[in-house]
Amino acid sequence: MYTVEGNGHWDKTIIGFYGNATSNFDPDYDGEYFYPIEKVLSMYSVVFGEMYSLNELPSIEQHTVVPLNFESRVETEYTLSADWLDRFPADQPIYLEDKQDGVFHDLRSNPVYKFTSSPDDNYQRFNIHFDDGSNQEVTIGDINIFSWQQTIFVDVPFEISGDIFVYDISGRVIAKAQANMGRNELTMANAKGNYIVRLIANEGVTTKKVYIK
Repeated sequence: MYTVEGNGHWDKTIIGFYGNATSNFDPDYDGEYFYPIEKVLSMYSVVFGEMYSLNELPSIEQHTVVPLNFESRVETEYTLSADWLDRFPADQPIYLEDKQDGVFHDLRSNPVYKFTSSPDDNYQRFNIHFDDGSNQEVTIGDINIFSWQQTIFVDVPFEISGDIFVYDISGRVIAKAQANMGRNELTMANAKGNYIVRLIANEGVTTKKVYIK
């Protein structure tokens, strides 16, 4: 659980992992985030563009990085703290990345992080890393992901070390392939509808929704 406090107000969000959960919204496990009536401050996790106050994900391996958004209404100092870390394995790294200040904060060593924020700041400020912070969730430039009929194409114009995952709308991994330089093709026989394509590499992460006809 992550709590942010400042200007006499607070907000909380929970990120967890449960084998029966999926990467998308699960009514049995997840809670959508709704802004308070009085918009004083807001903090929520984001996966595939959805906002969560309670976010149960299927596995750390699929979600080593979870975006954590923060919206302030007053310029002041805020405190972000992490609880329930003992529910994770003792050797599981958990880092807070402050993208605005360029800081990787080890929540295991110190579960409290202080920062200053103003209403003009980018609200997509934080990431929670369930690794050592070396594989940042950044969009890898110049990668083109698209679909045509029943084939997914991932164009990579440079050397890369990583994998391509395809998720259905329930968050299940239905296809996986090694990412290589050049055009990567994944044939989706008998597939139809919306899918999420996610390239996870040493260089970063790129995600895009595609439609298979």
